[in-house]
Amino acid sequence: MTADIGRPPSDTFSDRVALFSLKSERAKRRLGWLTHLRLAAFVLAGLLLVLGGAREDPRWIVVVVGVLLFFAYAALVVEHRRATALTEYLDELRCLNEEALQRLARNWDLFRTPPVEQAGPEHPYAEDLNLFGPASLFQLLCTAATPVGRNTLRRWLLRPAMPETVVRRQEAVAELSPLVDLRDELTARGNLIGGVSSQVVDRFLRWTQDDRWILNRPWLLVFAWLLPLSTVIAVILQVTGVIPYHVWVFAVLGCAIVWRRFSTTIELTFRSASSGEKALSRFSILFRTVANESFEAPLLADIAKSLAGGREPAHRQMRSLDRILACSDVRFSGLLHGLLQLITLWDLHVLYALERWREENRSRVESWFSAYGELEALMALAGLAHGHPRWEFPIITSNEGALVVARELGHPLLAPEDCVTNDVQLGPPGTFLLVTGSNMAGKSTLLRAIGANVVLAQAGAPVCASSMSLPGVRLFTAMHVHDSLADGVSQFMAALNRLKLVVEAAECAERDDVTFVYLLDEILQGTNAAERQTAVRRIVRHMLETGAIGATSTHDLTLADTDDLEVAARLAHFQETIEQTAEGPVLSFDYKLKPGLATSTNALRLMDIVGL
Repeated sequence: MTADIGRPPSDTFSDRVALFSLKSERAKRRLGWLTHLRLAAFVLAGLLLVLGGAREDPRWIVVVVGVLLFFAYAALVVEHRRATALTEYLDELRCLNEEALQRLARNWDLFRTPPVEQAGPEHPYAEDLNLFGPASLFQLLCTAATPVGRNTLRRWLLRPAMPETVVRRQEAVAELSPLVDLRDELTARGNLIGGVSSQVVDRFLRWTQDDRWILNRPWLLVFAWLLPLSTVIAVILQVTGVIPYHVWVFAVLGCAIVWRRFSTTIELTFRSASSGEKALSRFSILFRTVANESFEAPLLADIAKSLAGGREPAHRQMRSLDRILACSDVRFSGLLHGLLQLITLWDLHVLYALERWREENRSRVESWFSAYGELEALMALAGLAHGHPRWEFPIITSNEGALVVARELGHPLLAPEDCVTNDVQLGPPGTFLLVTGSNMAGKSTLLRAIGANVVLAQAGAPVCASSMSLPGVRLFTAMHVHDSLADGVSQFMAALNRLKLVVEAAECAERDDVTFVYLLDEILQGTNAAERQTAVRRIVRHMLETGAIGATSTHDLTLADTDDLEVAARLAHFQETIEQTAEGPVLSFDYKLKPGLATSTNALRLMDIVGL
């Protein structure tokens, strides 16, 4: 199923919820019948075998029917497992589409928040723009089911891509957006894998790069073949009467000595390779699905090629690894493992197969997981594009213009029906956007909307705007600043430290000839108004001198009352409406940006409204 062009995404998701609910109910009914049939076959098979074989003259027809029923029971067990897997898969598909509906409505508590490492407060914009955590950009975007996908998406949000990379991602996202069935299949199967953490994947990838052990000890491989062969030959010679002695005992003793000497090293190797292998082996299903797809976008074609190329495609190699690791699990069967070790040195042969697999795939394994992580990140962006068909892909321009221009720009974290849009322009160099307005009018939300959309744009996603153009930029914000009692840092000092980082980053961008975008929201609170005004003016002047472009919000209506800043400032403001009601004055806001300075304040009115 692909997305219906022009149809509201909510209708598509609702229809899919109904479809998968119906299929799931049918699958559960079938599963119930299989459960009863399996039990009946087992009971009947047991009864017939007991009744048919209990007589002195067994009734062979009864026994044969009992044996056939036993085989039928075994077949029903296999079919029951398949039906269980299908039911779980259909339930997961239904949940995905239910969550898609909640994601559209921004009902943050009603869809999953994937675990991911947060960025530190020193990051240029992550904390100010709500990139991670509840009700964040990451939660809105992330449908990635595996840690490699989540980490890739996290990295894309934290590190802007080069313009050519952004264009490649946009092409891939545009192709994936209507492929709802493919995206849901991969996400559902990924969610059903379970048990895979970033640590498990990292440990496995580190193992693939470990040094060879048994392959560097060919003499040990000789023992692994010579001692078991000697045991077999000695037993045959004794049984046939060629030799009368138990010579095979010495070969078995040799196996025991080798086992005792190297058991610890072998066990550690098996543990490193098999950590989380049951879940990792199920990546083969995901790899196979992608490898069998045919894509037009160059980036998607490269991903599919990475998983399908080589002497054997990735999914077959992962299945092969699973079989080898299944052989290593014999070590958990005490008696059987001991016999195999004494007779064949089983673990050495398994370790040899394991190291050969690693040598063959050492240079490819990381690229498999990296490619799939990239695909999951692209699917997350494609889900955003499909859910918001009115959002547009931004145009990435050259640095010569140094302009960020957006039409009907809104905040991506707001529900579409609540989102008020505005036209915004940052730049050209030598200018800055000065946003004024009363409390709660929308100044901070506007700055965060600009920042969040710049992040989306440079990740390769569509933006919450009817159009947007920007060059490759470095973004830095100063919005949320917190004092620290533990560190002895006041709010004013915390703001100064943050601004120092902004200024240094702007100077670095100037040296690198990169467009620098800054967003400053009510900076340097915590000091007296006169000194604050002087300090803010100095900072803005310095940003203008570096060629940076950006916006600052303030309550100070006289901030640009100097000859140089008056020329540089592009003035815009928000305003409120006051209505007198029987209960008293009521403030309302339209959140529409208007030219010029604000003409009113509302602090005292807000005090009246809350009863102060």
